[in-house]
Amino acid sequence: MAMLVDTISAQLTVPEADRDITWLRESLQAAIAVELATIPPYLYGLWSIKDKSQEVYRHIHAIVMQEMLHMGLACNLLSAVGGQPRISAAALRYPTKLPGGVRENFPVYLEGLAAAPNKPGDVVKKVYMEIEMPEHPVAFAPTDGSGGRETFPTIGAFYQAVKKCINKLSPQFGGTQQTARAIGLFRIGKLADANKAVDLIIDQGEGRPETGPGTLEEFPADRSPAKVAHYYRFKEIWTGHHLKYHSAQRKWKFDGPVMKRPAVYPLAKMGASGVPSPSAELKKRLKECNDTYHLILSDLETAWKTGREDDMDLAVDRMRNLEDGAAELIKYQVAKRLPKIYGPEFTPPPAPRTDTREQADRSAALTD
Repeated sequence: MAMLVDTISAQLTVPEADRDITWLRESLQAAIAVELATIPPYLYGLWSIKDKSQEVYRHIHAIVMQEMLHMGLACNLLSAVGGQPRISAAALRYPTKLPGGVRENFPVYLEGLAAAPNKPGDVVKKVYMEIEMPEHPVAFAPTDGSGGRETFPTIGAFYQAVKKCINKLSPQFGGTQQTARAIGLFRIGKLADANKAVDLIIDQGEGRPETGPGTLEEFPADRSPAKVAHYYRFKEIWTGHHLKYHSAQRKWKFDGPVMKRPAVYPLAKMGASGVPSPSAELKKRLKECNDTYHLILSDLETAWKTGREDDMDLAVDRMRNLEDGAAELIKYQVAKRLPKIYGPEFTPPPAPRTDTREQADRSAALTD
């Protein structure tokens, strides 16, 4: 996985003139890793909410669905330009760093929502808003002042670089290994489709520079920033207030109607080694969730290998199974009155085993 994660930083050091189809494919694979990295933390927080009818639940659920859409569109883009999405290999172990090898002091971890808004340690502020913050970088390309080398300060700017490369190369779009089965996915068959996909990812994430201003003073009165970018929606959740436009000051502020913080299960922060000292029964339930997560990743990868919609349907069914398994996992711990309650661990799938004969050959070579 390290190679996939580090690709972003490496890709952004390549001079623009040298960005070819290989650069594009590697960048799209890195984009898949970025989008996938956000989903487990958001799901962990989502599943800490007891009542699915609550506004905060609906908002986080909508963001999760959009992140899944972004990952799916990145997969379709990669397939359309002759690549093969690698999804299982892109999964991370939490806590981790945001893919890209930058912002070394910014941990991405699994933890449930705080019981009340405006808490400094709330995962909404410490992780979700940090991931989505427009001003923060996904990766900076080192620059020595030479021509063609730039800095890329945001997720949106990284995607803009990808979009620029797509339009420069204007590749032949093909690949039957695409899917348009669910969550708003569409196939990439021409340049306009590719541009639409990248623009949608940027718009829903942090807002495009030309259509989604980055400061509250710049947003028009009839367009709430929370409708444009995930960052502002997460900040509404954290502050406990909707954005409100103040016409006299011509500025949006987080002092609108209350966004009630729902009742939550106190899901503890997950450590690097997972749930500490679980009982045999708890260990079994955690393993079931991990196994389902691994199958989801495998099913998604298969769906983009075959292009068969049935494979995507299987992945969607398993996603529902994971949600049900997470609910049962949490309820079991609550019923047992455990001192700390955890959600799924979201461990990455085990690395493929080396072929036994290959291992024997290596051993023989070492013996010789």
